[in-house]
Amino acid sequence: MGACIGVSFAYALAAARDGLVSALVLQNPIGLSAVNRQALDLEFDKWAADMRGREGADVATLARFHARMFGGDFIFSVSRDFVARCEIPSLLMPGDDLVHPAEISADIARAPAIEVLVPWKGPERRVDAMRRVEKFLSAHTPFDAR
Repeated sequence: MGACIGVSFAYALAAARDGLVSALVLQNPIGLSAVNRQALDLEFDKWAADMRGREGADVATLARFHARMFGGDFIFSVSRDFVARCEIPSLLMPGDDLVHPAEISADIARAPAIEVLVPWKGPERRVDAMRRVEKFLSAHTPFDAR
């Protein structure tokens, strides 16, 4: 299960190790849209300002990290084509704000083996959403994990 940038990490793991991942839960995926590049860069810059002065966190290293982490397009780790071909059973809990754009979730929702959970946000939905996640993961566990 990945949330925010964790969606990118989950897809990267699935792409790197074919057959390793049996299911994906994708909550509030971060991604690059037509209107949020500046907002993403500002969030990184705030974090980087806090990191400066720590051992190994010089300006050049932080710039390289920024490029590796957020330099791509879409969800920063895999292409739209990878997601469109991804047959790993997936449960999407879509995003709908500036850094978790609805259009990124809409692209992910086109994957062949995906279920979309809407609505899922808010304290009044938390218990039901987590039950749905648990049910989904249990249904897609390839072995008895007990």
